[in-house]
Amino acid sequence: MRAQTAQEARALPGEGFPAQGLVVPGPKPETFWAIPPLRFRDRELQPLTLVVFPSDEALEESLGVYGVSGVFIPPGERWRKPLALADPWIWQLIQSVPGPILLVPREGLPPLSPRDYFLLALSHEMAHWATLVWAEEQGLDFHTLPLLLIEGLAEYTRRGSVVPPHIPPFQVYFLAAAWAREGGLRDLPPRSTVLYDVGASLVDFLSRKYSWASLLNRLPAWLAAWEEHLARWEEEWRAWLAGELSPEARRLYAVAQQELLTCARLVLPLFPKAGDLALDILAGRREIQAFWDLLEGPLPPPTPELWEKLARRARLFGYLAQDLYGAEGKRALASQVWAELSKLREQGAWEEYARRFLEGVRTLIAGIPARQTVP
Repeated sequence: MRAQTAQEARALPGEGFPAQGLVVPGPKPETFWAIPPLRFRDRELQPLTLVVFPSDEALEESLGVYGVSGVFIPPGERWRKPLALADPWIWQLIQSVPGPILLVPREGLPPLSPRDYFLLALSHEMAHWATLVWAEEQGLDFHTLPLLLIEGLAEYTRRGSVVPPHIPPFQVYFLAAAWAREGGLRDLPPRSTVLYDVGASLVDFLSRKYSWASLLNRLPAWLAAWEEHLARWEEEWRAWLAGELSPEARRLYAVAQQELLTCARLVLPLFPKAGDLALDILAGRREIQAFWDLLEGPLPPPTPELWEKLARRARLFGYLAQDLYGAEGKRALASQVWAELSKLREQGAWEEYARRFLEGVRTLIAGIPARQTVP
């Protein structure tokens, strides 16, 4: 269809066009596509929009969200409003497509090949869409589901076809097993790498205990008293993950706890060696403290390019200030950091801006208290 604006295009299919269909921008200017709804049993579903980025770095740069291998954007203003911080073109797309959207990269960090990375990222995000469809089928609001369950279902689905069932649980879910030795199912930090592994381990534990079909049938009732059920499962889940963790597993857990790979991506414009250092720490060739020592070093002189790169990364603090799952204290701190960075940029105070940015990475991303030595 040809139209001057999206609003004009939406009127072109006529009254007979299904309500769950979409009218979206086409590949050429002033062209639009009318996409009919998908069918699932006797239901009509809004089409799923897939946006593929050339790399995980390109995805992060466009959104201003770091430490992600893909993003699922469900319908509804509640999840979409914070994404106004994204680059204008992606925000315009999000506003123009009311149905679910998947954002995935074609390739990411080694050792995975581009094909494997893409398929694993896609399967995780597609599982979120399947959860949305299931929740609607059950009369549940996807937006109110616990994050532990949302990510656990997706991560379990992603791993299901690649993890041999005979491997002991503590070896498959070594991050969850390490967490189980010091925490539980009800005190996890949201938006953390560890949460994904704990969520997947919980879904696996429940599917083995009750069967996959029974788990899905029981979930609506469990969700009505979710915290109570987590408390009931906790000790048995912890025992299920029992086993002697390898030194490598303990090291990877320490790296994941401090979100070191995400921190490295964030500070790369200031410290170009941060990425290689994080990989050395991951491989056991360096200690974690070396990373934080690096960040105490001298800053490069400001350039327009450096200002821009750091300001684009600083958007992450704006997202954290609006995080639906974040603790109130963390949202307040993120809002404070975001406001201070905005003011310091206006003033052109490079040294203060860069140091405040690094302190925000340390406290809000790595979870290290301010001005405290890393153990």
